[in-house]
Amino acid sequence: MDFKYNLEFTDDCKNEILEIYEYISQNLASTEAAKKLMKKIKTSIMHLSEEPLKLSHEVQENYN
Repeated sequence: MDFKYNLEFTDDCKNEILEIYEYISQNLASTEAAKKLMKKIKTSIMHLSEEPLKLSHEVQENYN
């Protein structure tokens, strides 16, 4: 049984992601790098919606 969690993002979260994109594309003059990072963020979010506990354990292992 496949179950996906419904993730909701605050306006602050959405704005911060947009600010990251704009900073990389404008200040670092790398639109391509900004697009690649947005794709990685999207992929991570998709994984989070599918397996939030797995990701949680991975984060904890990295910080211990």
